[in-house]
Amino acid sequence: MKRKTLTLLVGLVMVFGLAACGSTPAENDQPPMTAEEIQKMHADPDSYKGRELTIYGKLLGAPEKDNDGIYFQMYCDPVNYSQSVIVGYGDPSLALPADCYVKVTGTVDGKFEAENMLGGTVTGAQIIATSVEESNYADAVAPTLKSTDVNQTQEQFGYRVTIQKVEFAEKETRIYLCVTNNGSDKFSLYSFDAKILQNGTQYSEAMNYDAGYPEIEDELLVGATTEGVICFPALEQAPFQLSLEAYSNNWQETIEPFIFDITVE
Repeated sequence: MKRKTLTLLVGLVMVFGLAACGSTPAENDQPPMTAEEIQKMHADPDSYKGRELTIYGKLLGAPEKDNDGIYFQMYCDPVNYSQSVIVGYGDPSLALPADCYVKVTGTVDGKFEAENMLGGTVTGAQIIATSVEESNYADAVAPTLKSTDVNQTQEQFGYRVTIQKVEFAEKETRIYLCVTNNGSDKFSLYSFDAKILQNGTQYSEAMNYDAGYPEIEDELLVGATTEGVICFPALEQAPFQLSLEAYSNNWQETIEPFIFDITVE
């Protein structure tokens, strides 16, 4: 299998020719790799050569491409910048933004070894992909363990707050909400004022700057609507109470906290 060296922003990526990527991988009687096997594969890729798997990760820079396909390096553990793999995919028309999250399905092609720009040795798994899709932080880093549709709406003086759903993940809890100002003046709801009460413990917002989740607008003019996500620490998959402080520029309006009792089934 031919190889060529391509320099990316922070290192050297080894890329393989896609004669194999353009064809169907050899049939393998073994089932797709489990999550536990994938973890072991990062330490010993050669032992899993030929096995099928599905992995998520974050690109290191932008993909390289030629007439045969695209090639990129990604971290399967982007939080710790570890579990590096090299992916080759036989579709040169696929466009992926630099540093985006992806979902890759394919076959392990053993271990790669290369020298980076600093003269150090970089090793990892080499993957021949049969499918590559752009993904997101939640799926790649903090996958949803349980999702609960809430769809609760409260309104005061025309100021409307809707809790759409809650996603529980191992590392965080995500609250999806929509806020609409059909009132008489400017309306303010700040995510940092949000509080959760569960089993006698209070939780405040846990900002996740890496995720790129949509944020609600803090201040809404009359007629405006905003949607976004507020992150909290990982919670038990159990009922809780969500309290949201809000304010109006109309001093004659006294707005009480929007309090939602969230049930989890």
